[in-house]
Amino acid sequence: MGKIKFINILPIYFNNKKSIIIYSSCIYKLHDDSNKYFKIENIKIPLIFMFKRSIKIPFSKYFLNFYKTKLNIDEIKNLPIQNEISIVSDNESIYTFIYNIIYLNKFIGAKSPLNINVENDLTFYLRQGGKNRVYLTVRKINVTDKFSQKILIFFAFIASKFTFPSRKIILFEKETNRYEESASILYEKLIDKGNKNVYFIIKKTSPQLKLIKDKYKKNIIYSHTFKHYYEFFKCKRFIGTEAMQHSLELRTSSRLVMAKIAYGNYRYVFLQHGVMYMVSLDSSSRSSFRKGKGLPKKSKIVVSSNKEAQHFIELGKFENNDLYLSGLPKFDRATLNKNADKIIIMPTWRPWEYNIINTDFKKSGYYKMILKIMNNIPKELKDKVLILPHPLISDFLYKTEIKQYMPKTINYDIALRDCKLLITDYSSVSYDAFYRGSNIIFWWIDKADCMKKYEGKLLLTEKDAFGDICNKDKELTKLVTDNYYSNQREEHIKNFRTIVEFYDNKNTERLIKMLRNDNFI
Repeated sequence: MGKIKFINILPIYFNNKKSIIIYSSCIYKLHDDSNKYFKIENIKIPLIFMFKRSIKIPFSKYFLNFYKTKLNIDEIKNLPIQNEISIVSDNESIYTFIYNIIYLNKFIGAKSPLNINVENDLTFYLRQGGKNRVYLTVRKINVTDKFSQKILIFFAFIASKFTFPSRKIILFEKETNRYEESASILYEKLIDKGNKNVYFIIKKTSPQLKLIKDKYKKNIIYSHTFKHYYEFFKCKRFIGTEAMQHSLELRTSSRLVMAKIAYGNYRYVFLQHGVMYMVSLDSSSRSSFRKGKGLPKKSKIVVSSNKEAQHFIELGKFENNDLYLSGLPKFDRATLNKNADKIIIMPTWRPWEYNIINTDFKKSGYYKMILKIMNNIPKELKDKVLILPHPLISDFLYKTEIKQYMPKTINYDIALRDCKLLITDYSSVSYDAFYRGSNIIFWWIDKADCMKKYEGKLLLTEKDAFGDICNKDKELTKLVTDNYYSNQREEHIKNFRTIVEFYDNKNTERLIKMLRNDNFI
């Protein structure tokens, strides 16, 4: 593989809002006039020489080239969120494309100017990734993309440098928009025990804000406010159910925020949004949950069993003393109503379909999977179905015939209380539902293709799964009938308890004791 060293990124700009142009400068070790292409996923975009030929650098064996390339918005808006860029010659030689020649091995989070396409609700930019590679990011417009928010972040950062050290502990859940998982339960328990320095971040627009009792509201911090940004930069102790990025904003373009997350001197306790013994941690899509990657080196992980702990040790590169074997606090409140009668369909998110769903969701595998499942539910049980899709696709599904099976507002904890049978693929919600007493059906029809996209493997196998497995569409009808009218089987309970060991509703108490022993609280 050849190597091209990228000196600098010149601004990307829109051309009639239908395309973007990238300018780049490259140094070659050898003279090479063969035609070249930018390769992004499976798309090849011709590189256009800005000059007729390579320019030889005096007193060296190197040649300098200046390129520009044009990308159509209609092509790139359907790409995954993160896309590594390489250069391919007409003879299929592949060249690594490096962001900055000065920082060959150092990740500094540099990026090109943002280009915001309001029409498609997308932001495009080039960024520096791991090992100094170049990535094209294609994502939804963020709150922090706004100029006013950038100013707010800057002044909050400055203010945080001129005030006394903070002893506050900040808790958060997914995208600072949830109040139903382990972080909210731990937050309330800590306040009940007299801890006054714990705070919870949540959006003012979150539908779950109404779930917070008055007793706990005085320690709420609303996201995307000056106070939120200030406390984020000041805080040295975080507890959350997601990766640290969720404490402010996922995929933010703010270098001040990225620097705090990547290099900040703080401690972090990862509660997990659900038991993570499912898709393996060595999968490319799970890199943010490995030590020193998405999770800071000073992280502690809450786990539910020795088996799950080994998963983090072997594939996440954590040590034994990095793990709190206490069980997830959310299970302490996990209950099932006596008259539970719902069949919940809840597949996990598929990150590679993010932009396909955003532009034409009916072409996505996620949407087609839900239709296949619905078509194989027995007619007499269709009125029991409740579809709880991932938040990133729920808005689209409300526009289809599926909307009659979807609640107007989704609260997963409340919905699971009425769950008699859960149908999912690889979601950790299966652990939550089974813990409560629900039966599980795993839809593994497209498992091979999905694991290829995850670039990893599924830890659960047919031998140790805690539910029935559906490998063919036509099998589902009988499996639904069998599971809806029966209780959990002993073999499934036995498999489950090798992964979730605690059933005494004292997970939160155990965790608080461990946090005190570690001088975290």
